[in-house]
Amino acid sequence: MKVADELVVILKMVGKDGKAKFPIYESEELYNTNIDDLELDTRGKRALRDGNISTIRDLVDKWNTLEKIKGTGRKTVNKIHESLVAYQYSLLNDAKKKRYLERIIELNT
Repeated sequence: MKVADELVVILKMVGKDGKAKFPIYESEELYNTNIDDLELDTRGKRALRDGNISTIRDLVDKWNTLEKIKGTGRKTVNKIHESLVAYQYSLLNDAKKKRYLERIIELNT
């Protein structure tokens, strides 16, 4: 998968320790990925299905409204967030992985 060098969006993740920001790189292939490719538990998959979210593009578009999906709490939302970060990270080459981690640190300090 080709991942662009430029960021398309910075997403905020709310956790028990506060908010964290992380980048999502622009890539049509990434955005068109089915959410079934994310490593989610049954509750996370059900939440996304109930929220009519079937691709990563849908997930990014509805990022700030995930907790409004019926039966979806912060813990489930955080697991969805973590799965997206892990999935994107797994697609990067070593040089981009290093830059990605540096960018996360930069955004959160």
